[in-house]
Amino acid sequence: MLETTPFRIVNIYAQTDKRAESIIVGSRAGLETLKQAIELALSHKESSCRVAPSDLETYDVRIIVNNESLDSLFWSEMKLPYSDLDDNSKDKKSPHNYLDFGVRDSESLRRKEAIMVAYKETEAYKSISGL
Repeated sequence: MLETTPFRIVNIYAQTDKRAESIIVGSRAGLETLKQAIELALSHKESSCRVAPSDLETYDVRIIVNNESLDSLFWSEMKLPYSDLDDNSKDKKSPHNYLDFGVRDSESLRRKEAIMVAYKETEAYKSISGL
C-alpha cells in the first residue's frame, strides 16, 4: 500500500544559472497549498502560504503579481533569480527588499527608493547583511 503524507511539503530548488531549470517537488498537500496561494495572488495581487521542505522546517512562500512591462522600473531594478552568481547585479534590488518595503509596482518603488537606500547605510542593515 502506498503511504501519503499529510504534511505540506514543498522543496523549491532555484536556478543555478541563466538557463538552468528551477524544480519544485512537493506532496499533494504542499502543492495544493501553493496552488491556492497562487490563485489568491492572482485575485488580490499578493499572497503567501506556509509550507515545509522535507526536513519539516516551515517557511513562507510569498507571491506578488505585477503585470507592468519588462522595461518598467519595477522589473528593471529587481535582481534576477540567479543573480547571486553575477557580480554585475550588486545594484539590483532583491525581491526581499520589495516585500519588506511594500514595493508592489514602479510607483511604490519610486516612492520608497530613498528609504531603501538610506536603510542600506544603517548599522542594522550592515550587521544583518554581514558588511
